[in-house]
Amino acid sequence: MTATRQLVRLQGDHARQGFRLLGVAIRTMAPDQTNVTTEDEAVLTLVGFCAFADPPKRDAADSVRELRHAASASRSSPEITLQWLRMSRMPSAYLRVAS
Repeated sequence: MTATRQLVRLQGDHARQGFRLLGVAIRTMAPDQTNVTTEDEAVLTLVGFCAFADPPKRDAADSVRELRHAASASRSSPEITLQWLRMSRMPSAYLRVAS
């Protein structure tokens, strides 16, 4: 399994338990460098994660049901609605609760 796949799996495992992960990475920079640009955000070394509890909100299942109903009322298929929910990075736990 690739490192990227392992990280994605780790994130998914934590998301299913109601956690969000924030990756912490470092990079050595010149001591006299005073500006940081997006180019400096490459070739970083991952050193760890901070995990934040983010349990599903009490009304999450109701919200997902409303989205599904709105999609069916607009003649969107359930598959399109689920795809939209996945693209919005809604945790899979929300999708199971709303089924």
